[in-house]
Amino acid sequence: IDKRGDEIDSFCGKPAYSLNTAEKILNKDKKILLIAVKNVFEHEPIVKKLNELGFKYILYKPKNVLENMAYVYGKSISDIYEKILLLSRSKDQQMQGQQINGGG
Repeated sequence: IDKRGDEIDSFCGKPAYSLNTAEKILNKDKKILLIAVKNVFEHEPIVKKLNELGFKYILYKPKNVLENMAYVYGKSISDIYEKILLLSRSKDQQMQGQQINGGG
C-alpha cells in the first residue's frame, strides 16, 4: 500500500496499491502489512486507519518502545519489526550485488 498507489504500478518489484484499492482487493484476514514509513511517529496513526478499514495483521514500531515504556507486547512487535527490516535489507543488498556482478 502506497499513498502514490494511483500513480505508480510497483515499488521494489512489488505491486503498489492505493489505500482505497488495497481495501477492496486484499484479503484483510490473511495479509500481513509492514509499516515502512521512515518517520516512526507516523506509524500508530497509520495503524489506526488500517484497523478501521479492517486490516488485522500489522507490524509497526510502537511509540511506547521509542519512549522506553514498552510492555512485553510492544517490545515483541518491535523486535519482529526490526528482524523483518533487517532481513529485507539483507535480501535487497544480495539482489543488488547479483545485478552488479552480472547475475540476475
